[in-house]
Amino acid sequence: MPVVSMRRITAAGPMSAHDGVLHALQRLGAVQVEDLASRSDTGLVPTRNDVALREVAGEIARLSAVLEMARKVRPRKKPMFTLKRRIAQTEVDAVEGRERELWAAVDTFERNTERIAADKGRLARLRAMGDLLRPWSDVAMDLTDEGTARVRVWFGTLPCGDRCAEFEEQLAEHHPASHFEVFSRDEEVERIAVAVLRDEEEDVRNLLKRHGFARLTVPVQGRGRTPADWLASLEEERAAISAGIEALEAERFEAAQWVQEFEILLDGATTRQERLLAEARVGRTGSVFVLSGWVPAPISATVESALQGSFPVAVELRKPEPGEDFPILLRNARLVQPYEVITRMFSTPNSSEIDPNPLVAPYFFLLFGMMLGDAGYGLLLALGTAFLIWGVKVQGNMRQMCQFMFQGSFAAIVSGLLFGSFFGDIVSVLSGQKAAFPQLWFDPLKDPVRMMVVAMVIGVFHVFTGLAAKAYILVLRGKPWDAVLDVGSWYVCLIGLGLIAVGGVIGMVGTGMAILGSATIILFSARDSKRFLVRCFKGLYNLYGITGYFSDILSYSRILALGLAGSVIAMVINMMGSIAGFTWIGIPMFILVALAGHGLNLALSTLGAYVHTSRLTYVEFFGKFFEGGGHAFEPLRQKRKHTDVVG
Repeated sequence: MPVVSMRRITAAGPMSAHDGVLHALQRLGAVQVEDLASRSDTGLVPTRNDVALREVAGEIARLSAVLEMARKVRPRKKPMFTLKRRIAQTEVDAVEGRERELWAAVDTFERNTERIAADKGRLARLRAMGDLLRPWSDVAMDLTDEGTARVRVWFGTLPCGDRCAEFEEQLAEHHPASHFEVFSRDEEVERIAVAVLRDEEEDVRNLLKRHGFARLTVPVQGRGRTPADWLASLEEERAAISAGIEALEAERFEAAQWVQEFEILLDGATTRQERLLAEARVGRTGSVFVLSGWVPAPISATVESALQGSFPVAVELRKPEPGEDFPILLRNARLVQPYEVITRMFSTPNSSEIDPNPLVAPYFFLLFGMMLGDAGYGLLLALGTAFLIWGVKVQGNMRQMCQFMFQGSFAAIVSGLLFGSFFGDIVSVLSGQKAAFPQLWFDPLKDPVRMMVVAMVIGVFHVFTGLAAKAYILVLRGKPWDAVLDVGSWYVCLIGLGLIAVGGVIGMVGTGMAILGSATIILFSARDSKRFLVRCFKGLYNLYGITGYFSDILSYSRILALGLAGSVIAMVINMMGSIAGFTWIGIPMFILVALAGHGLNLALSTLGAYVHTSRLTYVEFFGKFFEGGGHAFEPLRQKRKHTDVVG
């Protein structure tokens, strides 16, 4: 079975062996440690080390921030897909031996980053002050000067235009002893100085306010200096700060050379955090620790021997008890493994279900290929995904998606051969309708009804496979009669309805089957109800669910829709490209239109095939038997984001 059998493992030993056991389990990567410490029925207390957890969390945060900044300071060519760097254990040991030196580099990088940010802030403030003073540079006065005992002086701005002229007139009319001077102006304001007698200060202040006066606010550092002198001082200070920033940037650039070592440190800290989190789930009583979890049955004996051979611990293994939930680990054939990502996007199987992936794989392969439905597009998709898998060596979910698309590309090539599509009708267009791509079966564009029938037949088989899986699960759960009454009755009813369409003797047999299946559904689908009439009414309601089956099967018409859409768009692209003929102008035009058009159509067709095949899988197929809700097997292991340790 693709779902790997699990064993409950319980280990107990002296606290002196606690750290060694956790290190060994993390190296093995085979045991999912469950939370035993928080259960009130065990009488155990947690061995959690909150101080160590906070420390390692701080290290991870610091290293992550430094790495992000260091990659900006010392950028390297970024690959299209981020891959883990393969390193030897000796390299890890060497980095751990230089840990103090590397953390000193981290400290230097952080300190210089903070100082650079602060100095750039100072530069921005000096720049703003310079921008403020520069228009006043010709004023040979201290701009902080507010006058004498008898005279009040203001420096500031008034809006240009009528308001400034009006202010000047009113000032001269009502305060003839005052002095008004304009130093400079631009499109918006005039920079002015106003000097008045102290006795008239309040009246002039109100007059300035009414005309939109904005007083020039100068920091106390400018006291006693003219704007020109202060600007020169600011430039000197800015030059000194800029030189300091350059020196700090050089130091930071030097520290950024250790990016790869920082990555190893970060992976080590992440690994240590995983171990500490697992430690928090381990319980203890006095001087003894107790650890409980799950281990795959095929390697359970190996894990037991490894622990008992290296540590003074007692280990117990047992099968899951009836109804006990356990984590799910899937082990499928290589051709099926890529489709696990499709199932994971929906849900992980629960512990009482089968793995649906062996059933998902052949149908997903077929449906994806038929929806793409073009030999040329299939060939390009095969080349592209092969490059990503074996050239770029993408990992994780991306690798699995590329793998199932690589498989599906061959189904698309076969579909193109069957239905005569190679980049639409490009062969006919290039040959002037003298040749055509070989068509081994029929042309869906000329015979869409036939293609619709093919799609419906595939839908019937897909839905029936889901029902068969449901029956199989019921039998595994010890409910064979439920399989007969809840699944077999629908088989009989639906097959009977299909045979009625044939007519003749076969149609008569189909009528009998449809009646028998319907009667079974009415009488037994709601058999939990004690009262006969209630059971029959519920059964009639359940029989109404036959409309859902018809709707499910009709959903497979999207095979026809997507296949035709991709083919028609490809033909339109070929027609547009060949409008100018195959002249010295038309040939380059055809090449450009074909490259852009078919590239876009390939992307859209591939996306559409993936989305709609997933939809048929999740709704029409999984809806018949798959519940999900399980949790994937997540053993304590070395979680490394940037590096893979080999050897």
